[in-house]
Order: sequence, then C-alpha cells, then structure tokens
Amino acid sequence: MELSIPASPSRLAGLRRAARASLREVQDEVADDVVLALHEVATNAVLHGSSGGQPIQVVVHINNDWVEASVLDHGPPPPARRLRPRPTPMSCGLAGGVCGCWGGWSMRSALNASGSAPG
Repeated sequence: MELSIPASPSRLAGLRRAARASLREVQDEVADDVVLALHEVATNAVLHGSSGGQPIQVVVHINNDWVEASVLDHGPPPPARRLRPRPTPMSCGLAGGVCGCWGGWSMRSALNASGSAPG
C-alpha cells in the first residue's frame, strides 16, 4: 500500500482502514500493532510535522515474513541536538523492532511462521 493523505485529522480513519486492508494476510495481532503504530505516527505528522498543508506519505509493504511501514511528512527539520546511539531493533520495545529516522518513521517486523520475532 502506498498512500498520500492530506494533513488532516479527519483522514486518519481512512488511513487505518486502508492499512488494515493491506495487512489482511498478516496475523491479526501483528496487523493491530502496525495499524496502531501508523495511526500514532501519522497523528504526530498531521499535528506537528506537516508544514503548509503538505500531504503525508504512508507506505506499507509485506515481503515474505517482513512488514515494513513508513510515514513521511514535510515538516521542518528538528533542532540540532547531541546524537545518541540508536537502540538495536530488538531493544526498541515492539516485536521486530522500531527504528525512527529524521524526516520520517519506519517500522520493520520480522516474523517467523509462529508469528513471533526471530531470535
């Protein structure tokens, strides 16, 4: 699924429906986590990241046992700050890991046949 939505809170329900539909071949528990994470990040992009009404791009790809999701807004860059090491994917707290990046967000979830994170 690749989607561009206006930066409006009224469009978030449609985003959740589209994401859920694109994840129908994934276990319900994983799909729930991805949809929730997309909703939270897209809400932040709408409220804080999108400048001048620029649209928000949302991508969800399923490739074998991987789910990759990203949200990109066109807001201003964050203020400069001291960089800290990024956590490893498994220490981020969600199954499969979460990695944040400047200017966008992405989540990767690697699942084995039982639906749990490898490792």
